[in-house]
Amino acid sequence: QYLDYTFTLLGSIVQYFGMEAAKWFGIFGVLLWMTFAICYGRDALRGNRDPNTLVLLMLSGFAIVTAPMTALGRAAVGVDHALSTRYGTFCILLWACLFGLIWRRIGSLGKWPLKFLSIAALETLVIVSYLVWFRVASTHVNRANQMDEVTRELRLGVFDSEHVKNIFMPYFRTPPYEVRPLIEFLRSKKLSIFADVDS
Repeated sequence: QYLDYTFTLLGSIVQYFGMEAAKWFGIFGVLLWMTFAICYGRDALRGNRDPNTLVLLMLSGFAIVTAPMTALGRAAVGVDHALSTRYGTFCILLWACLFGLIWRRIGSLGKWPLKFLSIAALETLVIVSYLVWFRVASTHVNRANQMDEVTRELRLGVFDSEHVKNIFMPYFRTPPYEVRPLIEFLRSKKLSIFADVDS
């Protein structure tokens, strides 16, 4: 589960196609990085040291090292948690650097037309990653609508309905009846949805 979480996080840019696809894409990314690292080491031994390639390797290496560190603390929650958008920065950093490495390698080989293919591939990845956003956005919109509805019920004094319990408790982990004695205090301090007495 630890390794699954690590690779899924690194490949989460293609999570639109599912968790398994993200995991294998992450594995591919690590293997691709290792290939570039070996090629750079070989070139460096021959006296051909490209500082730009080294920077890209270091940045993508940072993303790769961060993934298992994150997995160490979060893998127990579940592999699907690796698809959380909060970890997208490391995945995007990895793949942006990898495509930068591809760009530079193609240039060094003198095959310039292939550069346009690498740009097209990167743009496709970016588009696929944005498709996921629509799913995430719809989830947050639904959650916000549910919370607005529960807020209205709580302000009206409805604490015990199943509707309130089913939505309120999963988000706040506090039973509504425990909130009731605190309402006046919350109103006086303007700390919550109960701050507006006239509502």
